[in-house]
Amino acid sequence: MVNYRRANFEDNKGLLELTSEAGMDGDISLRIDRHPDFFKLLELRGETAVFVAEENDRIIGSLCVSTQDVYIDQKICPVNYIGDFKVALSARNRGIGLELTNTVAKWLMEKDADLVFLNVSKGNTRPFTFFT
Repeated sequence: MVNYRRANFEDNKGLLELTSEAGMDGDISLRIDRHPDFFKLLELRGETAVFVAEENDRIIGSLCVSTQDVYIDQKICPVNYIGDFKVALSARNRGIGLELTNTVAKWLMEKDADLVFLNVSKGNTRPFTFFT
């Protein structure tokens, strides 16, 4: 059974392992080395929530949301940046990415988020399936 929950620092090792396994597809595949601290880059992005899918004590998926202030029409507005969308190769095509997306969408609605931003690498069409 897959468990979906908010991550904490005890998940660092599992998130690093997932990151090594599941890079970003696209015209040029991309992997960002996050060793030794998966969460450090996220701290630089701003207030962040990390959500994971876990099965048999192994993290098999992740999705993060970082809130940043940006200028829109000369006003400072919070924008929620979605990143680190990963599903282990062995766990793909089982609806895990969709359920992670639903978990994050529910969390964003509960916090009354108004604007969400997703950046997708050219050639990486898989995320559009989940975010459409």
